[in-house]
Amino acid sequence: MERIIFDTDLAMGAPGSDVDDGFALALAHAEPEVQIDLITTVNGNTDVESATMLSLEVAKRLGIDAPIVKGAAAPFMHPVRRPSDETIANCGVHMTPAPGYAAAVIAAHIMAHPGEVTIVAIGPLTNVAAAIALEPRLAGAVKEIVIMGGIFMGTMSDSTKPGEFNVWMDLEAAAAVLRSGAPQRWVGRDVTLQVRCGWQVLPVRIWIVDSRIRRSVGFRQRCHPRGLLGMLACPGVLDDPLREAP
Repeated sequence: MERIIFDTDLAMGAPGSDVDDGFALALAHAEPEVQIDLITTVNGNTDVESATMLSLEVAKRLGIDAPIVKGAAAPFMHPVRRPSDETIANCGVHMTPAPGYAAAVIAAHIMAHPGEVTIVAIGPLTNVAAAIALEPRLAGAVKEIVIMGGIFMGTMSDSTKPGEFNVWMDLEAAAAVLRSGAPQRWVGRDVTLQVRCGWQVLPVRIWIVDSRIRRSVGFRQRCHPRGLLGMLACPGVLDDPLREAP
């Protein structure tokens, strides 16, 4: 059994958002050999308040009972981002995250189970870097840190963001994790862009047949028009789920 901490900037359900973090969470939950010990949220694709409410909403609809802990509201060197009033008003209603701060909870959980837990980081690395700063021994106690981040054998098309988004969003955190000495596996955009997802390859029975997950994909009819169903009909790229691959 692979025990994981799922660190995410999940935005699925917010207007104009991508669905790949929610898809990755569903895949992890559906995998019999994966146990989700903890879900932590971080600023990235959306603000951390929205990411937390959306994670609570998606986890409820998927039947995931792991604690969800709110994390960093901003990168190390940048100002705090204003929460989305619309998302806060409509998602995660009557639900609250578990108490504590994500970085501290990550550090405590890893140190309580040395060598047993993998951190799966599919957003900016702010929480992970902060956890290592709080408890440097974490680098030797974590089983592995699997990261959706970077682009190593190519370049991004957007000149205003010279690197992959998760790294670009918090460069200092990414550098701290890289230098920490922790065992790491980076799944970069140059890898994920090579994998095209369509009807033939996506686990359609999970996402279309299972009504709980179907509702999660389009709850309140506010997902991006190029969301999962569009990707199913017209093959596209889902970055974050690919870090689930062995």
